[in-house]
Amino acid sequence: ADVQLDAAAVRSVTANAAEDFFRRYYYPAADKARHEMTAFYRDESVIVWNGTQYGGTEQIGELVRSLPPSKHTLHSIDCHPVAHTQPLAYTNMTQSPPMITAMVSGLVAYAHNSPRLFHHQFILAHDRATRKFFVLQEAFRLLQ
Repeated sequence: ADVQLDAAAVRSVTANAAEDFFRRYYYPAADKARHEMTAFYRDESVIVWNGTQYGGTEQIGELVRSLPPSKHTLHSIDCHPVAHTQPLAYTNMTQSPPMITAMVSGLVAYAHNSPRLFHHQFILAHDRATRKFFVLQEAFRLLQ
């Protein structure tokens, strides 16, 4: 389930819709439906997971499936539109799409381990073909 947010409405509903996406879809999928996680990404997507980079849906899918079972507790989600004017040179996009930046923090417990603090940053980009947002860039860090 991609972010269901029309690009024309980005400025007025960005924060609420993106926050809703993370609470209702992204983290529940990470905890209970990992096989669905690659739907949030595209071939140009990149994740930096605790310092290691993964690119494209194949590598990201392998990473997500390799993680032990998890339970996320979200403490904060902060989302804003990204102001930009130039296309991104490192993607195959010819025009700069509308984007949202999101910062999420909370606790995550993997398998039967004690919960640890985490910080998660995202850049969501609008896919003009599907009229949905996807995760273009992501950085995840376990803290403590």
